[in-house]
Formats: sequence, structure tokens, C-alpha cells
Amino acid sequence: MDPGVDNQCCDIILEYLIHSCYKDTARAFVQESKKLHSYCADPPAQGHLVLGHSTDTAWLMVDARKGDIPKAFDLIQKRFPGLLEDPGRLDNARASKVMFKLRCQQFIEIIRSSNEVEAIQYARQHLKYMSKDKEYQEMVTEVASLIAYDEPQHSNQAHLLSQDRRRQLADEVNGIVLAYCHLPEQTSVERIQRQFQVVNYELETLDSADDKQSSREKLSM
Repeated sequence: MDPGVDNQCCDIILEYLIHSCYKDTARAFVQESKKLHSYCADPPAQGHLVLGHSTDTAWLMVDARKGDIPKAFDLIQKRFPGLLEDPGRLDNARASKVMFKLRCQQFIEIIRSSNEVEAIQYARQHLKYMSKDKEYQEMVTEVASLIAYDEPQHSNQAHLLSQDRRRQLADEVNGIVLAYCHLPEQTSVERIQRQFQVVNYELETLDSADDKQSSREKLSM
């Protein structure tokens, strides 16, 4: 393979690993790439990347997926403090919404630990200030309903306690952190995949149209 093309492929792979917070794999890939390209005067362009951002977001996603929301907020405070501004003042409505969802998730995790008193105190302190907004009010109403059940994990609101909810929220947090750091939310691999799907769909559509045209021509004979 041409060294230039090879380097571009390495950059695309590394970008995906960093974007997806596979920090250890990304670090190992960088080291292996250096070995493979030691003969080359033009090493992969992203080989010099500092993986600090990847490490921060990786730990942030780990904390969110584990339900350790206080640790997630601590990391956000240290590394991405702008995301913790008053939601009413945040220019990015999406970031404001995700941060509030993270607050709601902390309430859920408190309920999971069966500490209703602490949950009520937390709600009064952190979930009340946006209650006038209808969308935020609906989020609060949804999670607050967990208090009504002795065993919320067996209630019709059990989905709020699911691991899927944690994972989805972790992905949303990762997205706003990438935007906050002025990094693309979609990797080159994902763009290539989408382009391939579009091209493949168009080709299938053209083939289908050609088949129909051919059938009409045969019938007209």
C-alpha cells in the first residue's frame, strides 16, 4: 500500500478509537503504528496526539455507565466546567438538557440505593430550579414517580433503572463533551459508512429501475 494512503487509514482508525474512548487501545495502536512506520519519513499525522481528552471522556463515560454520577460531575467540573453553567445561561440548549438529565440520573441512582430521604433532599436542591420549563418538568415528574414504589425495579417505571438508560446517557454526555471541545461528533469511519449506505441504496434503486424498464420493453414487443 502507498505510504500516504496507509497513513490516512491509520489516522482514520486512531480517530475512531479516540472518539469512542478506547484510550488503551488507541495508545497501543499509536505505539504499533510508530513501529510499523519507523522506516517512513511521514508517520501518521495523528500519531502525536495527546490522549488526555480521550482519557477524560473515557472515565466520564465509565462513571456514567456505572451510575457513579457524583464522580462524573467532579470530572466535568475539573475538565469541562463550562458545561455546569446555569442551564438558563448555557448557549447550547442540548448541553443544558443533557446536564439536567445527568442530574436526574443521580436522583435515580439515589433511589436505587433505597435512600428516599436523600433523594427528596437532592430533588429539592438540584431538580427544582428548572421546573418551570415544561420539558424539564416532564423529566422531573418521570423520575420522581420512582418514590411511589417500594420496589421501583419491579414497577412499570423499571426502565428508568436499566443499564440501557445509563449507556444512552453516557453516549449523550460524550457527544456534548466532544462539541464543547470543538471536536467532530461523527468520525471519518462513520461518515464513510453512511456514504457507502447512500451509494449502495442509489445503485440498488437504479438497478431496480433498469429491471422494470427492461420488463416493459419486453412486454411491448
